Amino acid sequence: MKNSIKQVLVCIFMCSFFGLNAQTSQTVSVQLNATVSSSPASITLRWAAVSGATPTGFTIYRKLKTGTSWGSAIATIGGTDTIYKDTTVTVNTSYEYKVTRTATIGTTTYTGYGYINTGIALAPVANRGILLLIIDSTFVATLSTEISTYIADLKADGWQVKTYYVGRTAAVVSVKSTIVTAYNADVTNTNAVMLLGHVPVPYSGNFAPDGHSNHVGAWAADVYYADMNGTWTDATVNNTVASRTANDNIPGDGKFDQTYIADGTAELQIGRIDLANMPAFSTKTELQLLQDYLNKDHDYRVKNYTTIQRGLVDDNFGYFSGEAFGANGWRNITPIVGIGNVSSIDYITNLKSGSYQWAYGCGGGSYTSAGGIGTTDSFVNNSIKGTFSMLFGSYFGDWDISNSFLRAPLCSGTTLTNVWGGRPNWFFHHMAMGENIGYSTVISQNNYTLYSPTGYYARGVHQALMGDLSLRNDIIKPASNLTSTPSLGTSTLVWNKTSETVLGYNIYVNNGDSVFTKLNDSIVADSSYTYGCLPYSSNSIYVKAVKLHQSPSGTYYNESMGILKTLTKYVNATITDNGIDGKKVLFAHGHDTCNAYTHTYKWYFGDGTTSTLRNPTKTYASYGTYTVSLVVSNGCQTDSQATVYNIPAPLIAPNNIGDETTDADFVAAVAAAEEVSQNTDDYTPTTNIVTAYPNPTNGILHIALQKTSSTIQNLKVFAISGQKVYETEVNSNTTTVDLSIQAKGVYFIAITYDKNQHYYQKIIIQ
Repeated sequence: MKNSIKQVLVCIFMCSFFGLNAQTSQTVSVQLNATVSSSPASITLRWAAVSGATPTGFTIYRKLKTGTSWGSAIATIGGTDTIYKDTTVTVNTSYEYKVTRTATIGTTTYTGYGYINTGIALAPVANRGILLLIIDSTFVATLSTEISTYIADLKADGWQVKTYYVGRTAAVVSVKSTIVTAYNADVTNTNAVMLLGHVPVPYSGNFAPDGHSNHVGAWAADVYYADMNGTWTDATVNNTVASRTANDNIPGDGKFDQTYIADGTAELQIGRIDLANMPAFSTKTELQLLQDYLNKDHDYRVKNYTTIQRGLVDDNFGYFSGEAFGANGWRNITPIVGIGNVSSIDYITNLKSGSYQWAYGCGGGSYTSAGGIGTTDSFVNNSIKGTFSMLFGSYFGDWDISNSFLRAPLCSGTTLTNVWGGRPNWFFHHMAMGENIGYSTVISQNNYTLYSPTGYYARGVHQALMGDLSLRNDIIKPASNLTSTPSLGTSTLVWNKTSETVLGYNIYVNNGDSVFTKLNDSIVADSSYTYGCLPYSSNSIYVKAVKLHQSPSGTYYNESMGILKTLTKYVNATITDNGIDGKKVLFAHGHDTCNAYTHTYKWYFGDGTTSTLRNPTKTYASYGTYTVSLVVSNGCQTDSQATVYNIPAPLIAPNNIGDETTDADFVAAVAAAEEVSQNTDDYTPTTNIVTAYPNPTNGILHIALQKTSSTIQNLKVFAISGQKVYETEVNSNTTTVDLSIQAKGVYFIAITYDKNQHYYQKIIIQ
């Protein structure tokens, strides 16, 4: 390790001599663009001329985007050529090309590298996989509104989001355990882990990627959270030479030994939005900085502001013994914004005055500055308008420090991401064809031989993305005002069109936590769509504007964020009523939850009659017990319920209550209503409405309605003679009465319950 550090220091010392030569970071870059044709299918590569050098030849390689090696070259062409046309391609296939250029300056030959992802009319990406959102629990309440919007935006762009809160003082192994458990629950579909807030920072390694002997030790290592299979140890490194104690690494201190990804591969995309410990932004708290970031993140996604398709490179290192850090700018930005749209100009001066999609800057650094670029205060004092940024210089790649220069751009203007771009090199060219920046992050972190030059410390644990990993380069303004008009078995969606020129719209559905399924067979050119039966009980429907986007690298079907309408389709037939008045019942359907469709209702009242009203009124011809059924349908689902209704004869009061009827009339009416057996020893009630026990009783009688939601209003007790011996108001589901002072014999209880329904039962006091 000490030898490698010494070598880097020697390179730094020697760089002043190389400044006398004509080599630049462009000398070792091939700036690529591509144009495509679908009929006949072809891809034509173009590259920018290189100044100060004489090209002697180009070698071209091709692989599928998913390929893991380049294989043999497909063409070798002369140094004066500026294009290469490939006709052995097919539509809707994603390719990558590697182009190397040999060029001479005097008698010395230099090799330049360029990469491009291209294709002809690539299909849109509906499903981006599961994203594990790990949130600093400090902000559970205070950032809840912005977090809810962020989660909604992620889903609207095709992510399935699983959210977890962790304490900012939790052990990193505990946070990692949460991530691994979630990953193992769905290895196939889990693609990313997004850290929001000051989620505990892992440290690992025994190295100094910036080449400074006072910076050797453990560096911040978010990639630890993205490696699902490696073994990370804390047993062997014992180093306390760094000037910053945070870099000290001794056995058992919670910092890991590994300088490189433990098993060489990160399985997950990872990014961090962490604006803690930035006191230079003195007018804003950490919470306010996070709120500002998430708000501008949302505004970018829905195109509330427009970034200009151009880039800049501010290279204050130059060729630097062949490392040529600025090549990260020339090589990556050109395929995204186009040849001729990348300028060699000052970083701060131009980004504070105008919008740029991409910006690169490098220079001798400190924790809070880069020579020729600026300081953290440059971002405090200016609103910087570069959406995607790369910065490189000493020290500030170790970003977990107060007023970090690497994190400062996220606190300013419209900048949304930043990386330490130079050791190792980054590869963002896939973003020209619709990939999110997290895809480029994990590709760069895992790069070892696929993309050259790798730069020092390829697969080093320090390589990290500051900002939202889910962001894409090309944004379409969404449609708006999505509404739904339901009918039986179908529903019509209507929306306001986007202000952009698009081919039309695609409509997707999921259940809020599943993969997205496209409903339409072909792009919907109009602003309405009628669908049939939906697949889930609760359906999240997204309408996305779509265009065939022509980037400087090729064409692909690009989609906007989706606008959301949540529709429920499940049916639950529930019979309720609004009271019984004599022989008349005010029936009601008590559970409409479907807003996707209209409903039909069919009531069967148990006497041969029916109704198709939702809330019918039924008058029975006679008192008695009836089985009532309800069938509800929305054209896609059907549900039914049946219940027994007792339509009781009215109570005939005895003489001593002020009625003209006789005691015998009362007893006869009660007995008839209850069909009471004259054999009191085996008496059993004929209904299951009320439980009265024990019966026979020694005087203490417990009474309960079997339907727990029902309420006893009034209770009366009559002797066999018809004399009322007890009455009470109850207003409960249960009650207990004490009749022990009454003479032994036969009695009747009369219960009024639930909106003046009545129940009678014979009891025996013994």
